[in-house]
Amino acid sequence: MNPINDVGRRARSTRFGGRRTNHPRPTTYVPPGEIGRVDPTGPLMLAIGALGVAGAGSAGLHVWSAGRLDPLTTTISDYASLPGGPARLGAVTLAVAVATSAVPVVLVRSELPDPAPVCVLLSAGCLGLVISTIFPTNAPESAASLSTVLHRWGVGVFFFGLPIAASAVARRIDRPAVLLRGLLGASVTAGAVFLISHLPRIAPGIPMAGVIAKLAPRGLSERVLLTVDLALLAATALAGARRDRRCA
Repeated sequence: MNPINDVGRRARSTRFGGRRTNHPRPTTYVPPGEIGRVDPTGPLMLAIGALGVAGAGSAGLHVWSAGRLDPLTTTISDYASLPGGPARLGAVTLAVAVATSAVPVVLVRSELPDPAPVCVLLSAGCLGLVISTIFPTNAPESAASLSTVLHRWGVGVFFFGLPIAASAVARRIDRPAVLLRGLLGASVTAGAVFLISHLPRIAPGIPMAGVIAKLAPRGLSERVLLTVDLALLAATALAGARRDRRCA
């Protein structure tokens, strides 16, 4: 048999459906550190979207209640005292709760080092928001009830647990974003101002009570704190979702 013809015959057989040589197929390279990881994009988008809904809903509440409640002196919870207010306020609060519940999933999927304490804090904040929806506060200038106490504690767990969780995330990543650090400081400052704004109401006889009431009214202080904390929650989710970090 002619060796040249035999080589040609085998080449034609391979071309037109014959037996092919066992060449390895090209595959997409996956870095070893990425094997087994789950994409955090889905819960991250859920968190950002829910925060967008909460921000738009909060702005809508202020427009809807214009002329009926003074945003400088009344808290956001006081919207529940208006007709139709509980449903509107509840929708905004639950949107924040959804965003808060999605952030721990982002942190776990992006393999944040030791995420358990952060997840516990954020889950407690989410539960606190749900409790505040179930138990509304009292109407302005009326006596506080058990529902009011549960509402305030639920909101308080969210407001003051979030900066602790964000601080823990910042310590667990190599180079925390400047925005995250800035919002963390702003949240702590706004939270302190919000606490101070309650002093004229709790102890009206203290010195400087009138000055505090003018410079840091309760309603304005709470709205500033909520705005900062919504931004802080988004920054925490974005920082925790980073895949290019080095574990601190």
